[in-house]
Amino acid sequence: DAPDIFASVVAPGDGRLEWEMERTPQEIRFPRLDFRSTEINMSMQGSMRSLGEEDSHLEISLTTPFLPLLAARKYIPWKLLNSPTWEDSVKALSQGEMKLTKAGVSGPLSEIRRLSEPGFEDHLWLETEFKDVGGRLGGDRTLPLRGISGRVVLEKGVLYYKNFEGMYGLSRLVEIEGSQKGILAGHSSLELRAKGEADLPQLREQLKLGPVSPQAAKAVSVLQELGGKSKFRLLLRTDFAASPHYEGQLALDNARLRIGDVTLTQVKGEVSFSPQEIRAERVTALLGGSPLLMRVTLSNYLSERPAFDLTVASSGVKAGDALRFFLSQGSPQDPGTVRGSLHYQGSLSSAGERSLSGALELIGVQLPLKFFRQPLREVRGKVTLDGKGFDLQGVKAQVAGYGFDFSGRWSYLEKPQLLFTLNSPEMDIGPLLPQGETRDNDWYDRFQARGSISIAKGRYEGFEFSDLKTDLTLDKRAWRVENFSARSSTGTVQGAGVFTDTADGLHFSIEPKVQGVPVEG
Repeated sequence: DAPDIFASVVAPGDGRLEWEMERTPQEIRFPRLDFRSTEINMSMQGSMRSLGEEDSHLEISLTTPFLPLLAARKYIPWKLLNSPTWEDSVKALSQGEMKLTKAGVSGPLSEIRRLSEPGFEDHLWLETEFKDVGGRLGGDRTLPLRGISGRVVLEKGVLYYKNFEGMYGLSRLVEIEGSQKGILAGHSSLELRAKGEADLPQLREQLKLGPVSPQAAKAVSVLQELGGKSKFRLLLRTDFAASPHYEGQLALDNARLRIGDVTLTQVKGEVSFSPQEIRAERVTALLGGSPLLMRVTLSNYLSERPAFDLTVASSGVKAGDALRFFLSQGSPQDPGTVRGSLHYQGSLSSAGERSLSGALELIGVQLPLKFFRQPLREVRGKVTLDGKGFDLQGVKAQVAGYGFDFSGRWSYLEKPQLLFTLNSPEMDIGPLLPQGETRDNDWYDRFQARGSISIAKGRYEGFEFSDLKTDLTLDKRAWRVENFSARSSTGTVQGAGVFTDTADGLHFSIEPKVQGVPVEG
């Protein structure tokens, strides 16, 4: 029973004690003291000098073979180490063995009684080895440790962790090294360096459910899926009072991740992280088999206002995969390619505080715009985005087999607005009229457009014309034609009209002025 040294009464049970003792008036020496019981085996050597003087000098050294951890941990001098965190950690381990390679105490008895005070660290030393240790640190919210091996050395009051390795869940710990200062004084500081290979699905779940802040868990929840393995390095510093400081790197190699409907495969690159930010400078990936080059920063992710900054570039992505970002539709089988770069940044928690900029080139793309009767095909041209909208430059496309040139400006407003110019050498304007099938589309209700149309040769429901020019506006589902002029046969047609897309169908009213056009039938 030594309450100043051990956490509880030490009772090794029945056993066999063998010793050698040498005594003089000034000294007692134990060259050998071996104790063996059903619970523990140990060997000690020691001496007590200056007997009869005011302050005797004690020196004891202790070694053990490998012993079951459950039994051996009772003999660790927790009261001397004065580290509840370290004590709780060891007590959470339920498997494996430990060995005292050497342990000892030396000094005047008066000083040994004050080992927990500064200045007496040299009087105590320890070197212990762990083998195949297992258990859970932190309860059910953490993954099990398996096959943990390594050494702990106490030297001059500093606890060193050396050559630790093992498994944490499905993640492999290759090397853990570190030191813990002030452990005998009750105000310790820990520094750990670790490297290994992380299992990314378990890492994602641990970050969501483990001991991280709600803000960090929310940031991680953006990833609906994270798969594969990643080598990692980690540096951790803590004084067990304030929030810990950490920094490290993940080396992704053939990882897989999914955010919403977007799945990236063969993700490769290095990700660095700290409490301030998560950053990846050059990450490559495949989107639907097409290459991407990305740079991303997630800053202030532990705060209430996390922010992101993402740049994506590609030499060519399948149009169906790319258009899901903008039109919420498309499939990998859709024709065409999109290439260029995008810069997306803003608040992670507020969609209204985000901006998108960049430049894209469309090559043979098909655009299924719902309010047109047929999709736009073979779309080619450039799209420039600036955060407030985007410009369409030199766009060429086909609708119902007729080609046209298109340019314009789309503005991101409460009521989305398009300013445009459309020119075509030949066109059937029927496919350009609304199809009357988007009754519950709030976006269509708010959409506004204004532009000019020029068609050299055209037709509409059997009526042929040439040199058509008109202005077109769209507001609240009403397609208004103004300044309309065209030639037909030997005459001209002028006027205005309105096509209104209502709940019970498409209605129209026109105000024509016809001159010299033959009437047939």
